[in-house]
Amino acid sequence: MALVGTNNIIQKKVLSATNLVTTNPGSSFTEINSAFRLSITPKFQNSMIFLEYMIPLNQTTTGHNNIFGFNAYRYAPSSANLDSRGTGSGSRKQTAGGMMRAQNGYDQNDHNLETFIAFDLPNTTSTCTYGLQIFQEGSDAGTIAIAHSNSNNSTWGMSSRVIITASEIAQ
Repeated sequence: MALVGTNNIIQKKVLSATNLVTTNPGSSFTEINSAFRLSITPKFQNSMIFLEYMIPLNQTTTGHNNIFGFNAYRYAPSSANLDSRGTGSGSRKQTAGGMMRAQNGYDQNDHNLETFIAFDLPNTTSTCTYGLQIFQEGSDAGTIAIAHSNSNNSTWGMSSRVIITASEIAQ
């Protein structure tokens, strides 16, 4: 199955969200914020929707070894996990995204950038709306700041944007 080729991209939609969101999501995947939703209306029923996510963040946590993760998710026309999720294996979390831990420290200034791709085969020409879910390890009560740092200073503080791209790919 070709994901991206020179002649099979039908259309592309881009979300560039400047919403500064702070979350403490808990151990189940939950939507970060509806501001991080992007809609695309497939022109063909058998098209693939190829998704690219760029999420700047700052995780303040109780330790550098605590895990948190992101999941691409379809909210409309029906709620569904994406086709690119991993297969079920034991009690492992299935995700169309990835899991990570703070890579650049874990205080109020340390920046992380999470990027991942996912795809969906929605089998429809109805408008499809995609978003972003997050979870963190159950033993972690830390805060995750999306698109900004918890600290607001001119030396280490940051403010950025979440970028999500959806491309319709002919199959």
